[in-house]
Amino acid sequence: MPRGGNIPELIRRGNGRYSLGQSLYLVVRGGSALWEYQFRESGRLRSLGLGSAVGPAAVTLTAARAARAQHHRA
Repeated sequence: MPRGGNIPELIRRGNGRYSLGQSLYLVVRGGSALWEYQFRESGRLRSLGLGSAVGPAAVTLTAARAARAQHHRA
């Protein structure tokens, strides 16, 4: 899937973990979707939830990328 693919289409595909580049993933499970950033800390793989990708308070792809970048710099 190309970076920044069609998010609603990925959600319609159903359950899965879709990479959007730079360790940012869209995780779809049972009709819900959330943004996740994966990174290594002290040699261990960690995940940071960046918010829901659906609903009235949905986090956009742009906002998820900005949150990932902010955490990456910290």
